[in-house]
Amino acid sequence: MLQPLAGTLKRYQKRGQLRIDLAPETVARAIISLNLGYIIARALLAPEADWDDDAEIADTVELLLHGAGVAESAK
Repeated sequence: MLQPLAGTLKRYQKRGQLRIDLAPETVARAIISLNLGYIIARALLAPEADWDDDAEIADTVELLLHGAGVAESAK
C-alpha cells in the first residue's frame, strides 16, 4: 500500500502539484495515518456519534493540504 501511493505522489510532485521538499513516502505515511485514524475513530472509538462523513473527509483533506497551524498573516 505504501509504495504504490508513494509512486502516485511522485508523479504529482513531478507535475508540480505537490511539494518536492517532502519525501513521497513521508506524505504517504501521513495520508495513511490520517485515514486510519478516521476509520478507527469512526468504527471503534465512537461508532454511535453523529458523524458527517462528507465534512470529515473535507476536513481531513484540508488538514493534509494546509496543516493545523495558523498562517502568520492570520494572527
